[in-house]
Amino acid sequence: MKDKTTLATYLLTKKALMMCLLSFVLGAAARFLVYWDGNRQQEPEKEVWDGGKYEGEMEDGEPNGNGTFERNDTTWTGTWTNGIDFEGTVTGKGFEYDGKARNLKFDGYGVCRYADGQAYWGYWKDGKKDGLGRLVDKQLGMSFGIFRADEYVKPEAQAFTAGKAVYGIDVSHHQEDSRWGNTIKWQDLYLSADNTGAIQSVQDTQTGCRQPVLFVYAKCTEGAEWHDGRYVFSRDNAHRCGILFGSYHFYTMTATPEEQARNFMEYAMLASGDMPPVLDLEKNESRRKISNSEFAPVVESAKKWLRIVEDSCHVRPVIYTNMNIYRDFLSRDSFFSSYDLWIAALGDTHPDVPRCVFWQKSHTWKMNGIAGGVDVDVYLGKDYGSLVEYVRQNGVK
Repeated sequence: MKDKTTLATYLLTKKALMMCLLSFVLGAAARFLVYWDGNRQQEPEKEVWDGGKYEGEMEDGEPNGNGTFERNDTTWTGTWTNGIDFEGTVTGKGFEYDGKARNLKFDGYGVCRYADGQAYWGYWKDGKKDGLGRLVDKQLGMSFGIFRADEYVKPEAQAFTAGKAVYGIDVSHHQEDSRWGNTIKWQDLYLSADNTGAIQSVQDTQTGCRQPVLFVYAKCTEGAEWHDGRYVFSRDNAHRCGILFGSYHFYTMTATPEEQARNFMEYAMLASGDMPPVLDLEKNESRRKISNSEFAPVVESAKKWLRIVEDSCHVRPVIYTNMNIYRDFLSRDSFFSSYDLWIAALGDTHPDVPRCVFWQKSHTWKMNGIAGGVDVDVYLGKDYGSLVEYVRQNGVK
């Protein structure tokens, strides 16, 4: 009896010890998990710097690399160099800024959008608008030209308001070909003008009057396979500089409409707010003269390209062509009567054509920001506000 009691007591004691040991192990494991999890999720400690708090890469006590700085309800997120130069986004009470800064003051090129609806694209110095810039208000009225210490400096002779006439350009790799010395400095683009606002084909005039470039069409694709190597660069810079952007396809005579539509839709980067896509329809066989009878099947096949692209992006394309093709083909076919047009008619008189929205007036214009000649276009609507409304209704959604 005693042996059985002793055995029972031993077994109970052993079980109790095992339970205690298990409880200790589980408790320790739980405490470790809580400690590990809490430390794993804990945010990195922010450094005190220049009266605020900084989180990111530092060197010798200064922001150097990617990081975020917060001070006085303003947040700076971007890339720093030695705590002095900055490029990125700044958000604060009533504004958002994208661009460059120096010593925590906007400096260099940048874009600032304000809570009251204003927006400024241009240069800054010591935290103030200074240099070439464009200030647009909520009603889309604008001041364009040179700013000094936040104030627009209107040329004495200027008797026009920027944006009443609307100018644009169309570009391709030809404007960005280093072999020819051609480059585009997007943030420096402007057309010289006389005191009435009429643009001049020179890079500067004694009046100091300037017209802004307010829209651009960039070549995207050609035929069944070709892509323009500068298309993405043009798109990104136009968006950065607040220039309305559109994409066009150069229609060739040797590829099917299905192949050409697929090429365009696969490569084009159509973004909400962009202008409607364009079909560039012209006789493009340069080795010989193309008769109308030879070109008629090309015009017919272009109809299919238009249908495919419209069905794919849910936007009706604009047709670019010249007066001869319009007169001989488009004006005689009711299929084209519902399409807006962009007509090349070189000279000083815009084409008197129904549904003509854009007019290409030159192939060789000289302007600030582009080395070499460029195509200059005119929007034939009322003003910049009406172009914005046109794009809202007819552009990419």
